[in-house]
Amino acid sequence: MGEEVSRKSAFESMQAKGWTPADAGCHPLVILQGKRLDAYSLAVLLGTKNKVGAGYFQVFLRDAPGEVE
Repeated sequence: MGEEVSRKSAFESMQAKGWTPADAGCHPLVILQGKRLDAYSLAVLLGTKNKVGAGYFQVFLRDAPGEVE
């Protein structure tokens, strides 16, 4: 149970730091946002770019009630 809380906190913390959901726009990972994976769906967050232009991203699993796994 403790791990679940820390993962959810990490997800929320990343959003508070400016990471944005891949919900719209022309980013290639937008096609993964909300895709079903058995009983879960994917939640994609996009971060900033590093010094050489590569973009950071994180992919999380969201359960049916909407909790991040």
